[in-house]
Amino acid sequence: TEKNSIVFDTATNTIAITPEGDMTFSASQGNIKLEAQTIEIKSSADTKVESGAGMELNASSTMNLKGQTINLN
Repeated sequence: TEKNSIVFDTATNTIAITPEGDMTFSASQGNIKLEAQTIEIKSSADTKVESGAGMELNASSTMNLKGQTINLN
């Protein structure tokens, strides 16, 4: 529909994917990798990250964790 779009902008070397509804990336038998100089994730409401097994967060420099309340275990 005209409310869903994929734009390849060769002038700015960007790709914009804009759906009216949800967007799903799925690789049930493989991996999904995001690699870039900088990656930003932003939500206007709640955000959830869940792992069915182990999880690692690593930073080669300072890592900041901020929140009104932070609960560990």
